[in-house]
Amino acid sequence: MKTSYTDFLVVDNEIYSSDEDEQEIPFSKSSYRAFSPLLDHWEQRIVRCLFSDNLDCFIKSCAETAMFIRKHVIVNYIENLPLYRAMKFPDSLNQASIIHIVLLFSAHRILEYLLNEYPASKIWSTTEEGINALHVAAALGDYMALRMLLQRKDAPISKSDKLKRTALHYAAETNLESVITLLSFDKQLLTCKDINELTPLQFIRNERQPKMNQFLKFHTELIEKSEGNEESGGADSGKAINMRNLMEAPLLFDTYVCIYQAQRQDNICENCNTRSNNHEIFSENDAFTRVIASRKYGFVRRPTNTFGQFEKTFSPVVSQYIRLAESTTVEKLELLLFDLWQMPKPGLILSFYGTDPVSPSLQKLLQKSLGRITRQTRTWILTDGREKCAGDVVSKVVKAHAEAYGMHQLQVICLVPWRKLYNSHVLRCSDYMGREQMAFPKKPPENDTRIQLAENHTHYIFLDSRENLKDLPLCRTQFEAFVGHLSDHIGGASELSGDKENHLLSSRKQLLDQGMPKRLNSPFRLPKGLTSNFPLCVPLIDLANRVPVCGILIEGDRSNLLGISYEDSVEMDARILQSFVKPELFEGVDEEESWDFKIRIALSLNRMDILPENMFSRVHWKDKKGMKELVTKCLKENNAKFIRLLVDSGFPLHEYIDDNLLAKLYKDDFNSNDPRFEFFRKYVLSLTPIPQVFRWAQIRKIVKSLLGFEPGIRLASPKSRARRAASLDVLLTLSENRYECNDGEEILLQLLIWSFLCRRFDLSHLIWTLMKDAIPTALMLACLARKMLLQQQSQREVTELDKMAE
Repeated sequence: MKTSYTDFLVVDNEIYSSDEDEQEIPFSKSSYRAFSPLLDHWEQRIVRCLFSDNLDCFIKSCAETAMFIRKHVIVNYIENLPLYRAMKFPDSLNQASIIHIVLLFSAHRILEYLLNEYPASKIWSTTEEGINALHVAAALGDYMALRMLLQRKDAPISKSDKLKRTALHYAAETNLESVITLLSFDKQLLTCKDINELTPLQFIRNERQPKMNQFLKFHTELIEKSEGNEESGGADSGKAINMRNLMEAPLLFDTYVCIYQAQRQDNICENCNTRSNNHEIFSENDAFTRVIASRKYGFVRRPTNTFGQFEKTFSPVVSQYIRLAESTTVEKLELLLFDLWQMPKPGLILSFYGTDPVSPSLQKLLQKSLGRITRQTRTWILTDGREKCAGDVVSKVVKAHAEAYGMHQLQVICLVPWRKLYNSHVLRCSDYMGREQMAFPKKPPENDTRIQLAENHTHYIFLDSRENLKDLPLCRTQFEAFVGHLSDHIGGASELSGDKENHLLSSRKQLLDQGMPKRLNSPFRLPKGLTSNFPLCVPLIDLANRVPVCGILIEGDRSNLLGISYEDSVEMDARILQSFVKPELFEGVDEEESWDFKIRIALSLNRMDILPENMFSRVHWKDKKGMKELVTKCLKENNAKFIRLLVDSGFPLHEYIDDNLLAKLYKDDFNSNDPRFEFFRKYVLSLTPIPQVFRWAQIRKIVKSLLGFEPGIRLASPKSRARRAASLDVLLTLSENRYECNDGEEILLQLLIWSFLCRRFDLSHLIWTLMKDAIPTALMLACLARKMLLQQQSQREVTELDKMAE
């Protein structure tokens, strides 16, 4: 099975140029002179493929021949390369193979092909100088290629060349991103020494790179302190852990960076839709930026440079923040929460939604409820982190709560789309050392669609997605599912620091066994055999039986905060409910199962408007399984809306109604305590003792006794009917086309009588509209309504029947 190495790096196939001119390829035929002996025709063709990273051309004509190339390469003769390569990297490479040459031109698509197709001996071949593929990628600062190489389990990351220099020695001369990429796989590279006994930090001591020096110095000291603590039995470990918590984020988490800088007059980048003053720079080296931009990737993943904390002078809450790619794995998310942030395991999770402004009474009620909850259990709150939304409501409540009770039992987390955040550039740090912000970025008073952060949250997670808000609902859903499945072994940093690796392996296995996705933006795949038992999307939490997650919809005029009432679900925000049936959540799930699952969600919430418009357009009703059970459920629950939706979509209702079903409906209503069925219950008891079994023949007699005739059966012969004028009884029993009436019309008539007798008037009206003989049917219902009026009824019931009789 082939591995997609570019999945970790290059996330778009094309870049949207800000002008109509095609990006110029940064290499030309002048680079041929770098090779010795001179290139022949086929070798020139291979190098031309590398100029533009043309994988199709390479595969069709060069792939087999390229495997055997061995050349002497003068590095400085390759166009643009001297502008961004490591200065102490060898000036020439003897016996360079195709893997070295591909890396010199940063041809990532061809590199991915080689990593999948070539044997390890070819990939990790070395030059006469002992230079391997990792050395070349590090010397160019090409951290995308570095990560692709390091994804292989056999990557010789600590191997040195003949001067005993590791890849980190050369990366230290280029950029921080390459250094971080290497350290994320092996921190011990910081202690490796070359032939002159120089560590990577000492290797660049005479070069003017203050940021690089600061970063390497800090992490080198951190390793030395860690080793010293182990020898001394753990002294001063708290300080080292605190420093690691702040600074190790780039080694663990990635973000997206647009490789193109906007050039248009309106200062909006057409690739990432970001304003020019907020646009992130791909690289401080313009030559390297031109090379990567020519590859037309659009976005590239690189270590996160956005993390730190907010420390407002008079605020009782110290807030931490970090920016993550929306494809972050749940294992790394676990490291963030319980290792870097050292958060305690929750006993309850409250997830707040809503857009209405807060009212004083609502704020007071929420504050009072929150105080009671946190006294009983450790609580996490999830919000959208926005002002004038749910995050703003929670912000005001949390501030008062912190002043009164402290924050020992409460953690408040928000998930915010990074690319919609106002002034996000002030949160970034080019030195990858984190920032301490004294204030939140404030929007100007004029109209601005970007997000203003709500204050007083303990943790801010900025989700970085290439398409702004597209992945946010899915990521939040998966985040809630993840925290709801937290294992009992997670107890905070104190437990993690002792056996972190075993903890991660065990909890990761539990998550995967329960059907959890591996990434925040990956669809949730229902475990096999569980789909039929899922009435709602919310009971994902019940699978693990771990931490309860409660979704709370905040509205300005609502007093019931701690839950959502399904009886009032008409008022629920359709955008929230529609996230339960997003197509992305059902990728890989059988179409039949996903259809049934969406239907059950809509029925449970009594919201048909959340279903996709084309959901019923291509359904073959005859082949659809489980429809009779579905129709029975809708009839019992008086769900006229869903029955109407089915009928309007061409569903043959009459084919799913039979005598047995009608008998079951009558029996269930007779045994029910619902006051709507009181008339039917009393009338049956006045005619016969309590029936042990409802049979259709028995029910027909009851209906005939009530009406005075048997509906649907003619009371006179055809001759007598022709000789005399039609009586009321004839109109009530016979339609003009009685003899053409089919079985479907007859069964609908019986269903209509049941719904009317049991006061399901919305359902009665719907069935009446389906009848071919509407006028005689209406007369029969009017007669039935007057019969029902003779019984003792409440004033409300009398009014209803009068209205129906009219």
